Amino acid sequence: MTTSKSLNHIVRRYKDYLIEGDQKNALASINLALANGSDVKTVYKKILTSVQREIGQMWHDGEISISHENRAAGITLEI
Repeated sequence: MTTSKSLNHIVRRYKDYLIEGDQKNALASINLALANGSDVKTVYKKILTSVQREIGQMWHDGEISISHENRAAGITLEI
């Protein structure tokens, strides 16, 4: 089972990969969470949904561009 510490690490890495536009490693992060025992519901709520919310807030706050936000959303939808 994924510990909260390792899941938090995966969440941070997933967000970084999305902002970088690195779909391959973003997917690898999700696969790692699943391999470590996280179920699909946890991955959806704790990683995909929460990170998209954070990235949306980053765009709203002017920390990233709309193209970064759109690319991140596209990668998450693809995954």
